[in-house]
Amino acid sequence: MNKTKQYALLFLALLTLSAYSSKDNLNTDPTDIENGWRTKTIVVQNGGKTPTVMQLLRAFNAVWHTDAADIIISTAGDKEDFIEEWYEGQSPVFVDNIDYCTAWYNPDGTDGQRLACRTYQRKNGHMLFAVRIGQAKPGQKAFCCFYDYNPKKQTLTPEDEPYKDLKRKSQHSVLNYYLGEKYDQTVIVEEILEDGNSWYHHYAWNGKKHVFHHVGEDSYGPDDEGYDE
Repeated sequence: MNKTKQYALLFLALLTLSAYSSKDNLNTDPTDIENGWRTKTIVVQNGGKTPTVMQLLRAFNAVWHTDAADIIISTAGDKEDFIEEWYEGQSPVFVDNIDYCTAWYNPDGTDGQRLACRTYQRKNGHMLFAVRIGQAKPGQKAFCCFYDYNPKKQTLTPEDEPYKDLKRKSQHSVLNYYLGEKYDQTVIVEEILEDGNSWYHHYAWNGKKHVFHHVGEDSYGPDDEGYDE
């Protein structure tokens, strides 16, 4: 085989490798995640009994890749304490390696994409892992993915959302989700587009799942006193 042909074959091989690498690093369309996350069980390498939120996020991001998750993962590194950093377009990144992290991916200074994730300890030794994906701007739809982490199998198995009993105040509304940073709770914000009002549907964690707590026009941060009663 002459050198010209060898170089041509080498060039084609490099192009093929580059194509595969680019494909692997593509940002997954949020619609594809919303429609597909329930279909895939995720293996968590070296998850152990009590993986941190970062371990679970890395496993999730390997299957459903997003730029916002990349920022969280690269920011966290091996740090264990709560940190706050700022990235392109003044995008905040908050990381608590134990059970909570969030970031806005906002490279061009627009609304960008927001991702937050949280773990909740279950009484049976399993964990609930929740991932919220959407835009930070009010009126923009968001969604949550929910998984049960099995420490024996070291897998994340999709499970049903705990909000099937949610009673909307309006049929013309957009739902947004907030995973509590400090509290074991999740709040669904129902934004009613025709009048600009919002209702806050609070779901409290009972050690097994989220259960409806109350709905009101208050903010999504619960009061310190009496919330978990």
